[in-house]
Amino acid sequence: NSNRRIKKFVKPTLEEVEKYFFENGYKPEIGKKAWMGYDTANWFDSKGQQIKNWKQKMINVWFRDEHKITKSGMVY
Repeated sequence: NSNRRIKKFVKPTLEEVEKYFFENGYKPEIGKKAWMGYDTANWFDSKGQQIKNWKQKMINVWFRDEHKITKSGMVY
């Protein structure tokens, strides 16, 4: 369909990613690690595909149980 609009990817700031991780119960430092990796790769994933939805990528790749904030893991 030629009427279908492709949304231009807008890369998130480091703060946006850290906040997204924290708000979803994951460690902000893991968000920082993810952001740094994707930012270095110009927002392409490991398969060489342009990332179109960074939140979806974080959920599918980085939101893992071992990255969750735990009571004992809260060190600030």
